[in-house]
Amino acid sequence: MGISLNQNALEFIQEFEKVACKSTWTKRELVIKFIDSEFYDVNFETYHSSALEKSIWWAVKRSGNWVMNRSFYKIKSKEGKSMTHLNRAEHNFGIAVVEKQKEDKKEEIDFATNSNEDIVDTVDISENAMHAAILAISYDRDALIRHLSEHLYEVTMLSLSIRDEGLRHYQLKKGMGENLYFLTESFFRGLGLAKTKYRMGDFITEGAKERLINRIPSGLVYEHMVPKNIYLNEFRELALKNELTRERIHQLLDKYHFICIITKEEDRLLSSTKMPDDWEGNNPFYRYEKAGIDFEPVQY
Repeated sequence: MGISLNQNALEFIQEFEKVACKSTWTKRELVIKFIDSEFYDVNFETYHSSALEKSIWWAVKRSGNWVMNRSFYKIKSKEGKSMTHLNRAEHNFGIAVVEKQKEDKKEEIDFATNSNEDIVDTVDISENAMHAAILAISYDRDALIRHLSEHLYEVTMLSLSIRDEGLRHYQLKKGMGENLYFLTESFFRGLGLAKTKYRMGDFITEGAKERLINRIPSGLVYEHMVPKNIYLNEFRELALKNELTRERIHQLLDKYHFICIITKEEDRLLSSTKMPDDWEGNNPFYRYEKAGIDFEPVQY
């Protein structure tokens, strides 16, 4: 076996597609399987950091047996056999594999790809892929949600104690959104992850990323993927009934509080204060799907 990266990657893909245990794979998963296979050579470690991903993309495309999407690759036909003979050893690479109840609808999306690949086919983000996207977030999201939940509960309880009715109403309505942003900012700044709001997102679009690189922040929008009034209104109503709990705040923020950095042009494609009428209440990315806006995790 030679040490040509492209050739070895192609041979790996051609063998892998015959024995893969599932049909849909992210590029990152394929790279890791490649590294752990007999087709990998230690000399490849000296190549450019993106060389492996590019060679896997080239190999998948050259094979002709895959449906290629920007976010995932799907084998057109598979036997469902095991792939144990390709693995040199059991090794945990930290890849999040989300099991789905219906195997025939398994779809996984890796939003971390930065390559400009041809989009051969497209599918809607499934529930499985939705969780995969969330797991791809590179900062400690659980810590952020705990931070927001604890402090937002405290400040909301303080707002209830304001005697002036007008000020109390303001703090429970507009003030709650301002508090949410301030607490988010304090979390990111405290960890040294971001200095501006346009770097405090969970996700970012390709157009927004280009504007950040070119230092054109005036064309960007810090956007709640689920309009924040949907869950903040519930917080306010529960608080006024003295039924608000830290647990409820945590539950809704964990489910709905995702920020995407987008361009102003993309923002005009979105309804600003509500989700689509046919939203089932679970997928926080549904508004973006309906608008046809692609995004990927912000890498910290």
